[in-house]
Amino acid sequence: MPGYQMTGVVDGADRLLEGHDQYLDSCFRPPTYSNNTYPRFPPELIDHIFEILRYDPFTLTRCRFICHAWYHAAKRLFWGSWLELGTREVLDDCVHMFLSNGNRPYGKTFTSLKIVEDPQRPFIRVFPMCIPGYILPRLTSLGIEDFDCAVARPHDRFFHSLSYYTGITRLGITQCCFRSMAELRRISNALPSLEHLSLWDVTLQHPLVPDPVTRYVPSYRNKLKRIGLGTYHPTSESAAHLYEHGRLLLDVCATYPYVTELELDLRCYSSFSHLHRVLSHFSHLSNLSLRNAFGPHVEPASMADMTLYTAHAPNPSLSTFGLVYVPQLWASQLLKLWSTPQVCSQLEVIWLDFTAIEDAPCADLGPHVTEVLRLAGTALKTLELECYLANGYDVVPRLTANTALTMLTVHFRAVEPSLPRIQRALCILLSDIRSSHLGRLRITINLSHSETSEYGDEVLVSETDSPSFTFDFQSVLSRGVFHRLPAHSEQDEAGVVIQVQTDSEEIQIATMSAIKSYMINLFAPWLDREVLRLHFIPDPDGELSVTRDPSSVLGTHTSITKIQDAGDDESGGNVCDASGDTDVISPGPIDGALGVAGLTSDYQVVNNRTRRAPL
Repeated sequence: MPGYQMTGVVDGADRLLEGHDQYLDSCFRPPTYSNNTYPRFPPELIDHIFEILRYDPFTLTRCRFICHAWYHAAKRLFWGSWLELGTREVLDDCVHMFLSNGNRPYGKTFTSLKIVEDPQRPFIRVFPMCIPGYILPRLTSLGIEDFDCAVARPHDRFFHSLSYYTGITRLGITQCCFRSMAELRRISNALPSLEHLSLWDVTLQHPLVPDPVTRYVPSYRNKLKRIGLGTYHPTSESAAHLYEHGRLLLDVCATYPYVTELELDLRCYSSFSHLHRVLSHFSHLSNLSLRNAFGPHVEPASMADMTLYTAHAPNPSLSTFGLVYVPQLWASQLLKLWSTPQVCSQLEVIWLDFTAIEDAPCADLGPHVTEVLRLAGTALKTLELECYLANGYDVVPRLTANTALTMLTVHFRAVEPSLPRIQRALCILLSDIRSSHLGRLRITINLSHSETSEYGDEVLVSETDSPSFTFDFQSVLSRGVFHRLPAHSEQDEAGVVIQVQTDSEEIQIATMSAIKSYMINLFAPWLDREVLRLHFIPDPDGELSVTRDPSSVLGTHTSITKIQDAGDDESGGNVCDASGDTDVISPGPIDGALGVAGLTSDYQVVNNRTRRAPL
């Protein structure tokens, strides 16, 4: 085959299989036969033969270069970069494969290893002895599941052999049971390069036992800096597990007080005060991420309790803070707890996701978000926010204090297909940006159909859809703070990407067409500078994106003008837009275009232009 040197792949001490998939996938087609007269080798026999070669990867590599049929038959047997062991038989087969003549370099292909214990024939206790660390020199991630050390304690040789996996930086332990925290810590200490430890549904048979294993790892070798604690049990069923997790959390606090990054699942905590006590143990904390919601039995903290917690709040200097799927009421209290200059003054990254299922709106959330952003000030570089817009505009971030912001990502959900609502949210967001360092702006608007509206459309239209609104909005886009937005190219993405999408069947293509025309006109200055890429899903015109000047996109200049009554129009029914162009209004109301589209305000399309209809 042109472009491929088989000798470099299958011969030599350093031969690898890395990259074959991405190179070969684009070169081969499904098997076809040009002549039916020639005898065919039954595909079942080909599959059977290749099954025999499953643990001979380099012979399989040779087979992939023979023909299309052999390529696809051999391809499905390759492991890729992820190795998974689920039984003792699979372990023995892998040992045979790695230790066979010529197959040792194949171990360099794997970067992740997942081991699931077999309760019938346990084998995790022997895997590091069977597959020494030098066989998998590029392994960086190890996952262990269903390992029960309480039944039979691993031999000292297990920990000694595990220490030869010097490249592992991430260890995930899921649904495992240990006699004590000392045993768990001994596993983590055996990995000299471990940086990230994840514990999910881990239980201790004898918690709070004094830790005798500090001798197993010198302090200068301990690189662990991130711990994740969580559970797979839903909140409705987690009451029985809260006690187990509570004991584990106390031991983790006593064992790893030096970690700097925490990722915590709120379902593991029995109360707000429980979380408060746990966090107070980590004085060196710099990154904190909280997920999900407290259990249904946990009551929100009272005003008196919040005053007490705030007075005795942990005061680490955070550089990264995140709330993911945390209900708004709990998010509001957590933000209030951390709204201190000591905690927020060094914040560089904030990500907030307020899209928890069946979440009720909270009026205090917006002010607390604004306060955290104000305290972060010029230190904040990256902000990611995802929220529902159906409850109002209070959750739209106010960024006047963040003058050094370089990356902003905002995802508005549950937005009604109303042009005034979309333009109001965009105007509030963009007009508050004060950072001239902004180089990446991503906005996603997720439309959803709503039969009823909490806000009056007439009020929104009268306030935002005045004849000068387009000019005022484009003036915001032309401010000096946006001059450094990078233009798009074949190699680089545009500085600004705005995506309007919907998966609602009630929202018709006509609606997206009207919104698309309106958005193209609204963001004409950025399209002229080629710093913006617009996406519409589904796109009414079948385009992947819009990146060009509006005149080249629509075939005519796009503008929004207010329709005047014929009796008041001195030009006899003609309308002048902001640029002074005169256009003739197409006869008849727009009931056919935007009326069918189901927009919540009345507009007309005139010569491919979206216009407000007379009241």
